[in-house]
Amino acid sequence: MKFLEFGNSENKKIMLIHGFQVPWQVWQPQIDYFSQKYYVIVPILDGHNPIEKSTLISVQKEAEDIEKYYMEHYGDGIFAVCGMSMGGSIASVLWANDKLHMEKLFLDGAPLVRQNKILTVFLINQYISLTHKTKQRDVKTLDMCEKSFIPKKYMQYFLEMMDAMSNETIQNGVTSVGQFQLPKNLKRDNLDVIYYHGTTLNEMVAKKSAKYLQKHYPQAKVVCLKGYSHGELVLRHPEQYIKLVEEFLEGSIASKD
Repeated sequence: MKFLEFGNSENKKIMLIHGFQVPWQVWQPQIDYFSQKYYVIVPILDGHNPIEKSTLISVQKEAEDIEKYYMEHYGDGIFAVCGMSMGGSIASVLWANDKLHMEKLFLDGAPLVRQNKILTVFLINQYISLTHKTKQRDVKTLDMCEKSFIPKKYMQYFLEMMDAMSNETIQNGVTSVGQFQLPKNLKRDNLDVIYYHGTTLNEMVAKKSAKYLQKHYPQAKVVCLKGYSHGELVLRHPEQYIKLVEEFLEGSIASKD
């Protein structure tokens, strides 16, 4: 795992954790904005770095590597962690491990509930097929990715990442996310949590996760973005994402949806 860092290290520290099959460069607008006020740390998750090839083992292993790096360099206190999709699952493992003492946790579409094994197998096959077709530069596949998932300005980074991604990373990543469930009785003293999710079909797991969070952690804020798809807030509306995160960090969100 490689860590990128931006801004003045004397400032409060925030971490941005990207999702599965998402290049870290999608955080560039957030990095540019938040590094003016905060020290921004961006892990490049295992299996997602075309320069230093590696294999993703599990969301738990990713969280452990983040904890080790951060605590060796900055101690155990961090102002905020923002995670999208699988990155939100990893951020939630950080919460469960209770080694890093976060003040703010911003989750966007994070899977927090155990998934059906049939769904997991289906997703593994789907991701492997998508990856192989992307590596072959299948025109229909690339067009679908650009229209429904990855904006054109990030396409080159996406292709480089996919070219380096192994089937093992896909199997491990999808399986570990599918097996992860946020524990029901975690400490949340002094931790402010907010969860955003959309309403499209590919937000099915996110909607279940939001309900689970509300049931077991009613103090957490849950916000539904009607009509939004999985990852859309980060990938296609960075200005809106920045605004929502900034309001959250500054404590100006009055109530949950």
